[in-house]
Amino acid sequence: MGTANLAQALLNRGVSRPTLYSVKMPSRWGNGGAGTGGVDNTINEYLDLFCKNIRVPEGRLDVVQANGQEHMGVTRETPQNFIYGKPLSMTVIENSDFTIYKAMRDWIEATGVEGVINQSRQRTIRMSYYDTFTGDIELYKYENPNGSINDAGINNFGYKQPIGWRFYRAYPISIGALDLSSEATDTPLTFDIDFTYESYSVIKFKRGLLDDVAG
Repeated sequence: MGTANLAQALLNRGVSRPTLYSVKMPSRWGNGGAGTGGVDNTINEYLDLFCKNIRVPEGRLDVVQANGQEHMGVTRETPQNFIYGKPLSMTVIENSDFTIYKAMRDWIEATGVEGVINQSRQRTIRMSYYDTFTGDIELYKYENPNGSINDAGINNFGYKQPIGWRFYRAYPISIGALDLSSEATDTPLTFDIDFTYESYSVIKFKRGLLDDVAG
């Protein structure tokens, strides 16, 4: 790639900004239809506007040291496993109907049998089968388009989608505290949600600086 072409490609794209993204919760929990609930599409539409931040977990290799495998006195690190960083964490701004909080409570309560986590029926807690409450979470990164909004990879909102992540068999493990205060008159109420998951894949819509074909 020539220097001039590379410079032009960089100028056309600019730097990535962390402000444009979309989070999609599963419309139905459970593997193979085993679950009975899910996140309503209204929740996903609300999260598009009021998910304050979300952190993509790290991905790293777990390595073992091999001393002198080829050369005496030289230590080689050999990968033995890939580690998916956990949890998937987000902070949301709640509305006056507590829409997100109640939806996440429904999901976390689905990990127990017959609503026992809410303690409204019985005090003894029994957990549900794993296959009945897990679901895939999707996260998409948006950027301003390089050229025409008709270019490949441009979504309906006029942004390009260069990359995304799909988190397999996720469910919430923590719903953060609600900090209520009579002094916070001009501050929106926020809380944190942590999800665990089994693994994730990276959805690569673009292959390179000079390649505008969706992957």
